[in-house]
Amino acid sequence: MRCILLFIICFATMGVSFAQAAGAKFTACGQAMKFLEIEKEILLPGIKLAYSAKTVISTYSRKGFIITDVTD
Repeated sequence: MRCILLFIICFATMGVSFAQAAGAKFTACGQAMKFLEIEKEILLPGIKLAYSAKTVISTYSRKGFIITDVTD
């Protein structure tokens, strides 16, 4: 089980790094991290920490960005 988890973490890390290299930006929700007891030190390099997701979403919405649910 531990090997599978490490594989998933490594794969996700490579995906984030690849997306960042292509210009994607990532922001973590500080409120969710606090609730889940996740320390900011474990964030990957280049991932910003915001007070809340709503703050980031409203800021980008005013700039013309939209949110699309891609889970379907």
